[in-house]
Amino acid sequence: MIRIETGSRLHFGFLQLLSSNERRCGQENSVLTPSDSHGEPLSEARRNYGGIGLILQDPKIVVEIDEASKWKIEGFHCSRVEKIVHLFRQKHDLDTQNAFKVQVLQAPAEHIGFGTGTALSLAVTEALFLANRFSFEGILSLSQVTERGKRSAIGIYGYEQGGFLFEAGKTINPEIGEAGAPFPISPLLERHSFPENWKIGLLTIKQTSEWFGERENRALAGISYAKGLDQQLHCLITQAILPGIATNDFDRFARGLTEYNSLVGDQFAPIQGGRYAVRFVEELLPILIKNGLLAFGQSSWGPTFFIIGPEERFTPEFEMALQMKIASLSSKEFHWQTTQARNHGRSVTID
Repeated sequence: MIRIETGSRLHFGFLQLLSSNERRCGQENSVLTPSDSHGEPLSEARRNYGGIGLILQDPKIVVEIDEASKWKIEGFHCSRVEKIVHLFRQKHDLDTQNAFKVQVLQAPAEHIGFGTGTALSLAVTEALFLANRFSFEGILSLSQVTERGKRSAIGIYGYEQGGFLFEAGKTINPEIGEAGAPFPISPLLERHSFPENWKIGLLTIKQTSEWFGERENRALAGISYAKGLDQQLHCLITQAILPGIATNDFDRFARGLTEYNSLVGDQFAPIQGGRYAVRFVEELLPILIKNGLLAFGQSSWGPTFFIIGPEERFTPEFEMALQMKIASLSSKEFHWQTTQARNHGRSVTID
């Protein structure tokens, strides 16, 4: 039996990584020269779909695969898992004699801001490789098999490493337009362990985002960031967000992340109806600010709204007041939970 457990991810918003003559921050006008996680300098080409994200302990994705007399798929997201299995069998020409039972024991819903599709695809595919004793060349090669990473690779790197991640994005080829098809994977610029004493609150309204598939493709193609915004976003990452994590300076991190997420949300407002997909969350901000929970925003297209703060600020009184306020603002069902960052990649158990 093969068991793989991994975490969900938050995505804090896209940016376009600029050429070096545009990457300037601060009064000294210093030039930022990014390199990938192996120290190799990036090309001068502009890149789309760069961004930052964080891997969570919960919600979890848990997959088990065991030998069986015939193929069985059970648990959550059976239709997606059927497609993953079909793709794997097709690419590896597996006959019916080599059958397995695939169970998804835990997984959040899709299209609510947790990157479920990528995590589930990687976990099921890796488990199939291991169960069949096939070799593969690392997690990035799994992304090619699963056809993930056409834009963001946060979920792919997070599956492998966990933590807080900053990716460069994909180069723009003037002959074919944006590099969407589907590789190479966006390079990883930086990865940091997230402070263990910072807690993460997750508010998920019981609704599914409409922005995925072809509709998402069309929406992203129509987005044009305000002039100078990408430079501002890049400076927030390199001068506030990442230094705040590295030095455990929550206030520095919080100011940077909230501003970053707000600026990105404003660019998507014409499409999603406001800075946040769930409009009433703006009415929660006074409670958050009063309690010193200054890092907040939307993950991806939502509807999940995240709140980050030092653990001691998540008092029972605060959490009760927050949930009562939410209930007074919306008749929709909602789910509130707290978790921590997952600072390691997926875990694999073989029995």
